[in-house]
Amino acid sequence: IAAPSKPSAAALAGLRFVARAEKADWKALPIPGAYLKLLSLEKARGYAVVLGKLDPGVRYPAHVNAGPEDLFILTGDLVVGGRKLVAGDFHHADGGSQHAENYSVEGCTLIAVLTTDDPLVAFAMA
Repeated sequence: IAAPSKPSAAALAGLRFVARAEKADWKALPIPGAYLKLLSLEKARGYAVVLGKLDPGVRYPAHVNAGPEDLFILTGDLVVGGRKLVAGDFHHADGGSQHAENYSVEGCTLIAVLTTDDPLVAFAMA
């Protein structure tokens, strides 16, 4: 199999890539062992895509969702509302809904789609 050729600048216009090795883009949250990485921000459309990461045993405090929140678990586990989510599981929360304390037993990585007024998005942009 031939190696892929390098695309022209015109072919890459409007495209953005984030390599998994770019560890410098992770921001530590004020909760020890919790991290966030902004992948995409669509201000005009009102949403952002972020990666979240919790170390084993980390507990994320109870909160009210500023807007709708969609989570997809990539690795590990996350307990939300007393239900254990694992890799491949999806969770949606409506804006204004409440989450009790969420936690991860073995640690997790997740992708989240959040509204731009979510405090996590503001933190990721700061």
